[in-house]
Amino acid sequence: MLLLKVVSNVLVWGNIFTVVVRGQGRMVDPPGRSSMWRFGYDTPANFHDNRLNCGNRKQPLTLFNGNCGLCGDPRDQDPKENEAGGKFATGIISKYYKKGAVISIKIQKLSNSEGFFEFRLCENNDVTKRITRDCLKHLLVNPETGETRYPVSAPVQYIDVSAKLPSDVTCSQCILHWRYRTGNTVQPKERECETSDDQEEFYACSDIAIMDTDIPTRTIQNGGDISSFPFSSNTSMHPEGLSNIHHSSS
Repeated sequence: MLLLKVVSNVLVWGNIFTVVVRGQGRMVDPPGRSSMWRFGYDTPANFHDNRLNCGNRKQPLTLFNGNCGLCGDPRDQDPKENEAGGKFATGIISKYYKKGAVISIKIQKLSNSEGFFEFRLCENNDVTKRITRDCLKHLLVNPETGETRYPVSAPVQYIDVSAKLPSDVTCSQCILHWRYRTGNTVQPKERECETSDDQEEFYACSDIAIMDTDIPTRTIQNGGDISSFPFSSNTSMHPEGLSNIHHSSS
């Protein structure tokens, strides 16, 4: 039997029960639209930027069946707060990259849950245009493994991963999309435990630019230099942010 250290819900139905461990997380470098305020950007504060799970735990089996806002907002929210027209989608470019580069992405995982990450890229080039599923056609690859999924383990931590940008894409505004499919829900079957298909998912969208030439010296608009931000243990990201988060690199 799989032992779970953090259990928030146990649903009982006859002899079958489901154990649910709540997951949480955010993309911090480059920061998601809801998290930019934590790094000094002049953007609205979202104190629940670690809970962009479409409004509740029940998730679609795939990202693309229309049951969830692409940036983590509830499906029925209008306007969606993390998409163009919403209050957190300000159009500020959080970071510039060079085309074809191997980039570093930092995720803050705030729960003892497993699962995997995926990163997609949308060539948008219009900060007033909403992201679409068709636009998310570039599934980024981990250059260290050649895979597109990044498995994650249970501890609460900062996770640094690498991703390869397409060699033929430049944009004045691209959207870097983060998907975190957790491994929170375990459903025992007879004498064994198996991971349920009904998993919680988290999302974030970050506005970036990809250039054909050298990256500008000033890479941050109305904000601090994220690359030098002290991601360390017992450090708050913002006076109103979460503190006492353990640090670990992947």
